[in-house]
Amino acid sequence: MLTGACLCGAIRFKLTGPIEVINCCHCSRCRQRTGSAFATIAHANLDHFEYTAGEDLIESFTPDDWNVRRFCRICGSPLPGTNEEDKEVGIPVGLLDQDPGVRPSLHIMVESKAPWYDIAGDETQYETFPEDW
Repeated sequence: MLTGACLCGAIRFKLTGPIEVINCCHCSRCRQRTGSAFATIAHANLDHFEYTAGEDLIESFTPDDWNVRRFCRICGSPLPGTNEEDKEVGIPVGLLDQDPGVRPSLHIMVESKAPWYDIAGDETQYETFPEDW
């Protein structure tokens, strides 16, 4: 089991199943949302995810038709995003309390990466969103 929380600790969650993949997203929205070169997101089955505290403190922002962004009302930390249709949760890895035991294996949206950041390593890179995802 993995646990995690926002920066102030008011919102907590647990993941009781495995992480399927960790990706690094370089799209402009993820860069703006995190204030960094990319967002590092762990993907898992939604059935294994549960908020354990502070769910009433979750705020959301929807910048387009499909991309709901959730964050803590107190500290502003980005929070896990859920996809009910695909039964998936995307968890910002920096929120986890423990080592997830899985390492990032791919970079997506590389065509829009920050010009000041060079991707190091041999992980798979996709110029856009992978079609088979």
